Amino acid sequence: MYCINCGVELSPGQTICPICETKVYHPDIKPEKTTPKFPSKPLRTEITPKHGILALLSAITLFSSLFTLFLDLLLIGQKDAQTIFQWWAPLNYHIEWSHYVIGAALVLYAIFIVPFWFKKIYPVLCASMVFGSGVLYLLFIAWQTQGWWWFLPFALPTIAFLGVLTVISIAICEFLPNLRLVCIGATFLLVSGFVVGLEILIGFVFRGVLSILWSPFVAVLFLVVSMLLFACAIFPELRASLKKVFFL
Repeated sequence: MYCINCGVELSPGQTICPICETKVYHPDIKPEKTTPKFPSKPLRTEITPKHGILALLSAITLFSSLFTLFLDLLLIGQKDAQTIFQWWAPLNYHIEWSHYVIGAALVLYAIFIVPFWFKKIYPVLCASMVFGSGVLYLLFIAWQTQGWWWFLPFALPTIAFLGVLTVISIAICEFLPNLRLVCIGATFLLVSGFVVGLEILIGFVFRGVLSILWSPFVAVLFLVVSMLLFACAIFPELRASLKKVFFL
């Protein structure tokens, strides 16, 4: 048996090298129980809890909404007012614009903050929340301004189509990964037809005429992209070459 440090030959019963005092390793000699030099568990880093940040953002949203409402109630509403704020009076109790700002803040909160309250972010849930909150906000604006003439024939079908298409596409890409290229190609194909229908709908609702001017050019672009995606899904060689070229 030899020392692993200096290589000197050791006696069979020695546990420490007499030259360099290195401990001798032998399979028959049980190692002493000592405190490890490094901790077995990784060191914890001091980070701010996620829920703490979300609670802070929620408090900021609530405070901003209440402050906006306060400004709307107390800001000058008379042309001959000489001060920035007018004194409170029951006759001055009115809300003119703050509900639109608060509604927009709630929509942004639902889109960017609410998904992070969950342990895992679900893309299908996020997309549904985005389009659902958008529809509710536009519905509120239409109700306040009596704008049913633009909401029902234009805004509602447009957002509903885009929302359903987006949610279905995300669900297929998430649960059926082998069909991602086909799904994305079909989405671009439907969007190419949607662009033409959108221009027709805009002309009919807002101008009372049926015209097609710019939408075919945009539709051709989406159509070309969809054909390329279909080709990549059908031909693996083309897909592999594009991955090498574009680092996908």
